[in-house]
Amino acid sequence: MAEIAQLINQSLHLEEVLQASLEQVRHFFKADRVFVYQFHPDWSGSIELEAISDCQFSLLGQTIADQCFVQTVAEQYQQGYVTIIPDVQHSGLSLCHQEFLTQLQVRANLVAPILKSDRLWGLLIVHQCQNSRYWQPFEVDFLRQLATHIGTAIQKTELYQQLAGELTQKDVLLKEIHHRVKNNLQIISSLLRMQSRQAGGEEAIAIQFQEAQNRVQSMALIHEHLYQADDLSQIDFGEYLHTLVNHLFRSYGVGEHITLEIATNGLTLTLNTAIPCGLIINELVSNSLKYAFPNDRPGHISLSLQREQADHPDVGGQIILVVADNGVGIPEAVDLQTTASLGLRIVRNLVDQMKGKIVLNRDSGSLFQISFPQISDRR
Repeated sequence: MAEIAQLINQSLHLEEVLQASLEQVRHFFKADRVFVYQFHPDWSGSIELEAISDCQFSLLGQTIADQCFVQTVAEQYQQGYVTIIPDVQHSGLSLCHQEFLTQLQVRANLVAPILKSDRLWGLLIVHQCQNSRYWQPFEVDFLRQLATHIGTAIQKTELYQQLAGELTQKDVLLKEIHHRVKNNLQIISSLLRMQSRQAGGEEAIAIQFQEAQNRVQSMALIHEHLYQADDLSQIDFGEYLHTLVNHLFRSYGVGEHITLEIATNGLTLTLNTAIPCGLIINELVSNSLKYAFPNDRPGHISLSLQREQADHPDVGGQIILVVADNGVGIPEAVDLQTTASLGLRIVRNLVDQMKGKIVLNRDSGSLFQISFPQISDRR
């Protein structure tokens, strides 16, 4: 038992180790058949591993449903019950159970539960197929201990596989992030070039530098939230927006005369969608804070993000972003297609890149409605 337990607990190649262990157990018991039986949700089960004395006794790969196996029996196994049957024909079992075991060529039976995290996972079973057998107490104890080691090993292996899968996913996504960071640095470079063409006096340069910092910050926040997320493929955009907009309010020294409302409806976005969307919001909120409320005029800014209902269940609906304020409004003379405003030009270009549409409503302040599809993170 010590040798088998050490072998099982020190290896992460569980199937190979269990197969070798079953062979040792069969020789130790001098049994006809030893196997691991894993339960399905309906209490049927499959035989994935076995050790046999003769190929005529093989059940490998079969799915077996014991109609006599009821919830009460499962509860007994859950408590550590071990089935000990010296002779199926003189066991006091129900007729249906006797017939079931006889069909499987079972004459004597020893069964111990395999528990994983205190839940019944399967059974470790020893069969005598040709003769009856009186099971010794040390054999019963041996099988019980081995089933306990197997349950622990299964749990450990599944946790290892889960961790390995998560690490593989994170490794792939971190490589993707490295690629995107390079792309984002190119975006920053382009923004700085665009801004440098508008450079004026020292005060204007200082303002433009602050605006450039805010644009960089909007992208840096995206990556910060991504690194902290459990799922590296999705951004919790509501949490991100609150952080971004609060940063902008502090950056422009906004007091309590401007109130804010954010509603994202629990949406998460892919990184390739979140970055341009964050930049768009950065520009539109910055414009509102700079121009919509002159002379400390009181006002309100609202942001909302929601997904349109798709016409077909297999097709994702468009995402609708609305950024609105009740300030002085954008003059009618300003055309989004020809404007000289760097911020609005950035918004227009980003919307085009996202294959989206933008509508400006000037009825009461300024309301930008932007619709766009979720952009895949695949390159």
